[in-house]
Amino acid sequence: MDFHPQDKEDKPEFQREAVTEPKGAGLFLYIKVDDVDEFYQGVLAKGLKPSSEPRDWPWGNREFALRDPDGYKLVFFNKSKPKRT
Repeated sequence: MDFHPQDKEDKPEFQREAVTEPKGAGLFLYIKVDDVDEFYQGVLAKGLKPSSEPRDWPWGNREFALRDPDGYKLVFFNKSKPKRT
């Protein structure tokens, strides 16, 4: 996955979008990955700084969040494996 700054794009609609404010206010974008822990390690290896570490949530997701350069909150997740008791 790569991020490209919209203000560096040639298309006028992307340039207009780049100056719109506020960016990412209250928006969470959920992106399913095969293995959230492996993906998290890849994010760290690229020098990115996630907002959280992977964790299991009551609704059945294992997820972590990363804020993109425009402030959007990207939540990478996969379904948690049920815990055996």
